[in-house]
Amino acid sequence: MDGSVWLQLALVFGSIITLMLAVKVVLYFKNKNTNTEMWGTIFEGLTVNTIPQGPLKEPAVFIEKKAKRDGQDDDPPALTTINR
Repeated sequence: MDGSVWLQLALVFGSIITLMLAVKVVLYFKNKNTNTEMWGTIFEGLTVNTIPQGPLKEPAVFIEKKAKRDGQDDDPPALTTINR
């Protein structure tokens, strides 16, 4: 076999073995009940921007409130005079 074929096989099988060992290490530490917050931070850091966050964002809503001017209240005028 050619040298490049051996190199390609080594890369493929090496990456598979590395992935399997990484999974075993993660499962070991997960089952050992170590620092949960640390593992949450690690997995969050590994998955940054892998899932598009656009659909999860709240839409921007702009509500314009008009300021009332003096004498233009919606309330009916109150009876302020007392008839005696």
